[in-house]
Amino acid sequence: MKRKLVYTLVFLFFAISTIAQQVPQYTHYIFNYFAINPAFAGSGDCLDVRLGYRMQWVGFEGAPRTAFANFHAPLKFKKQRNVYTKHGVGLHAHSDNIGPFGSTTLLAAYAYHFPINYKVKASFGLFAGIEQFRFMPSRVTLIDYDDDAISASGNVFIYPKVTPGFHLEGQKWFAGVSIHELLRNKWKVLENNRKGWQYHLLYGQRIKGRKKVDLIASGLFKFGPYATPAIDLNLIGEYDQILSVGLSFRNTDAIAALFKIKFKRQFALGYAFDFTTSKIRYGSSNTHEIILSIYTCARDKNESYQCPAYY
Repeated sequence: MKRKLVYTLVFLFFAISTIAQQVPQYTHYIFNYFAINPAFAGSGDCLDVRLGYRMQWVGFEGAPRTAFANFHAPLKFKKQRNVYTKHGVGLHAHSDNIGPFGSTTLLAAYAYHFPINYKVKASFGLFAGIEQFRFMPSRVTLIDYDDDAISASGNVFIYPKVTPGFHLEGQKWFAGVSIHELLRNKWKVLENNRKGWQYHLLYGQRIKGRKKVDLIASGLFKFGPYATPAIDLNLIGEYDQILSVGLSFRNTDAIAALFKIKFKRQFALGYAFDFTTSKIRYGSSNTHEIILSIYTCARDKNESYQCPAYY
């Protein structure tokens, strides 16, 4: 009983921290970069679709679950005056469930891409949309089911969301920053007027190897008020831009194995397995994340605009 109580308290601590952040976590963050930075919208030459599902801390009742879908594409004009700049648009949606709490988010994206010089490109982007946050009393065991704090309070809240982003890339490196929860300075219901801006800083580099083998090293730094900063470090080996395997380290929670394979020229499938290193590991069976990518053009290494990260 004591051990179960300890596990439950630890889980609640992590769940509350996650609720406070309200920003989904992705181990395969490069493979799903548009989900965290709107400046990546329209970065390719064609429509890019990502579908995914993340099961965190499998085996823990009420553990976080995230389902998401997004797409983005460049805007093409018949009479484009400047061939060196372009516009991108997209849409991102995700649903989170953590114990009795849940949220559904829908965001539209716009990005403007432009060159700084013949080797460096940049883009500004913006997510704008809404999030529906909900509390489900049926999933809570209460001593007093007539408690006014539960039965009389509103169970659904809807508020606007805005996320600006900036992306910069050279021929072998890439970097970006995005600010999440920009408008939610005061969320009186759950956060006691605390500011909730969340910053995501990313940097990575492609290291050219021999015999069609490249290395992609990257780091994602996430921080905000009243939360422990999180650092994700990824090292991925890629063969001929078709098969990728790698490792990831997250200082707050896990060590992960990464896998991605491209098939039929327009599809790619990514998988991440997180081995939990925090005390949650005593009560869960780790974390699984799967992502399917659909790119409407056949992948071409000579695309006019291709991020050195990896598609």
